[in-house]
Amino acid sequence: MRIITPLFLLLSASSVAWAGHPPIPMEDYVIQKGDTCASIAKARYGDGDRYDIIHDFNPQLGAALPHRHTPGDVLRLPIGIPPDAWVTAVVRRVEQRAASASAWQPAAQGSPLKVGHRVSTHARSAAELTFKDDATVELLENTLLVVFGRSADEAQVRPQRARLEQGSLRSRLAELRGEALGLEITAGTAEASWDASATVMSVDGEGLVCVSNHDGGEVAVRSTAVPGRPVAVPAGQGTRVPKGRAPEPPRPLPAPPRWGKGAPAVAWGADGPSAVITAEWAGPPEAAAWRLDISKAGVPVASAELPLDRPTVRLTGLPAGQYALAVSTQDRSGLVSRPSALKAIEVRALTAGATVPPGALIGGCYAAEGPPAPEVVAPAAPGALALRCGDAALTVNVGGAE
Repeated sequence: MRIITPLFLLLSASSVAWAGHPPIPMEDYVIQKGDTCASIAKARYGDGDRYDIIHDFNPQLGAALPHRHTPGDVLRLPIGIPPDAWVTAVVRRVEQRAASASAWQPAAQGSPLKVGHRVSTHARSAAELTFKDDATVELLENTLLVVFGRSADEAQVRPQRARLEQGSLRSRLAELRGEALGLEITAGTAEASWDASATVMSVDGEGLVCVSNHDGGEVAVRSTAVPGRPVAVPAGQGTRVPKGRAPEPPRPLPAPPRWGKGAPAVAWGADGPSAVITAEWAGPPEAAAWRLDISKAGVPVASAELPLDRPTVRLTGLPAGQYALAVSTQDRSGLVSRPSALKAIEVRALTAGATVPPGALIGGCYAAEGPPAPEVVAPAAPGALALRCGDAALTVNVGGAE
């Protein structure tokens, strides 16, 4: 019999809230005789090469170039040059650095990002970035991303672009946040582009790039070092691009894990953060590692990669509320499965007179007649249970179903 040592994660979710990117101040501009996109950009933004801003916010101009403007027509223009992206969620330690800066600064929700900005997540940390067209990516732990935006000579609308220097990112389906124009991510010697796909992309220290397409449309993957047509990766499949080589043929993603029995639907604690969540799962034989994701109302709270020999987790530090856990399989090639079914768990702060089920694990409390301990297990027999929770004394009821 093998004893699995649980992994302990200390989490903090009190500051996480998704709000999308801040509204971009806009105003109308009435076309004058002789106006061109370049002349308008020069007048409005001080740089005639920033006509890409006009194109971005006025798709009705169409694809044919140059644009022919009719006096009296109205354009919608940002007031000032807008950021290329914003940090829209922060979990624990996330830093950002402007292209012209030498020092890293803490990233906060709402931080604007422009071309050349770097965003870095640390261990047990995560961040969400939302581009101005609502394309969204989540940076997982130990990830560094550089925002490219669009260059001035790109006359027509193109996907938002970034470079993944290290780590992993995950995009969501565009329709969940509106009609985004898509993403184009460069990593190692690979480039992947997609619009309406839920995709995980990673690059390791050897420059190996892995692309896992979970859902939606195809992802186009090509090598920037080897000429050739892009490889189309359909939903449910993935590919790898070793450094300096062409993409491998797409292959099916590994199967997602299955939750084990016994994880409670409610985690009790003297307060929310002291509650203890335990869960276990089983996965396919091709598994090489696990990835755990925790969300609250669809907002990422924490994400962590777990070793193969730990298909179990023990969590503390979450404020009271409703959470969802999902776990994914990473196979030996580096591809990542679709997430498992969500496991809903409520973190509940204990109050005097509350009824807890027999065998419930209560964090931050111990039996009033026993020695101090970080937690207590409710007895199997119904009845009153006197507890010490920090400096407070309270009594709860041990009963059947809530």
